[in-house]
Amino acid sequence: MPRPRIKDTVKVLLENHPILREDANYLISHIWRHQARELNISASEDIFRAMCDKSIWNAESIRRSRRKVIEENPHLKPTERTAEQNIVLEQIMRQNRGEI
Repeated sequence: MPRPRIKDTVKVLLENHPILREDANYLISHIWRHQARELNISASEDIFRAMCDKSIWNAESIRRSRRKVIEENPHLKPTERTAEQNIVLEQIMRQNRGEI
């Protein structure tokens, strides 16, 4: 059975689990936990191996899909306060990585 598209999965999760709208990391961990269960992965080493062989979705792909779904479906936006906090956190992370 083929894997569903990331964007389709993200949209369904954002529609059905409002808490996942608030933080991309919640969404990513939720997806990875589900995919790990499907692949019978329990040890962190196995999860890292699955990331390397692309058995589970890339975090950045999930983030991009989340942004696209929210752009196309404004009713799935996080609350304004959360959005402001996420912008600040993203800027701090980019500074720590030396991107800005």
